[in-house]
Amino acid sequence: MSSRYSTSAVILKTEAKGEYDLWCVCFTERFGKMRLLAKGARKSTSKLRAALQPLSFSHIEFVQGRIWRVVDAVLQNRYEGLRSNAKSLRSALAAAALCSRFTEEKEQDEVLWKHLLEALDILDANPFISSLVYYHFLWNLLSRCGYAPAPPLLVTSLLKEPLWRIGTLILDTKERGELSRVSRTYLERAIVLAS
Repeated sequence: MSSRYSTSAVILKTEAKGEYDLWCVCFTERFGKMRLLAKGARKSTSKLRAALQPLSFSHIEFVQGRIWRVVDAVLQNRYEGLRSNAKSLRSALAAAALCSRFTEEKEQDEVLWKHLLEALDILDANPFISSLVYYHFLWNLLSRCGYAPAPPLLVTSLLKEPLWRIGTLILDTKERGELSRVSRTYLERAIVLAS
């Protein structure tokens, strides 16, 4: 007999399996990152289809058998504002990719869960600060995972601000370029260390 679990989740990415099935990588409130199989989710008549799209916030139920399998999913937020702006969408997809890459499966992280939801909510509501939201998320994630032990001063000032106040930061073009360069360097190092 399989156990049934229920939790809120953000769908980080999906991958087709066979003709109708779908692998979903989710970051969940109660279980951290999970890789789940959704049988028949790619059928046009599937009730799971809408709730299991990348960057969707959904309430999911799944069972544990030989593999973890989604049995029900209800869409809570599709983040339409985020999807309608290319910069916000790119930042959100990059944050989801970071979450998928640097978190371990089945390790609950309440702080990262709240930070991910907050980042998606802000990207959904305010597309003009998408790059700052992404960098804030990146540096918090790298710090939580131990890949950014001593961030540079520019990053430290960014991290001092709560995410909801990030729009009040004023960075000139030179500072934004420096933030991008430093972030890319640290991210490349983290990818090498995580491999």
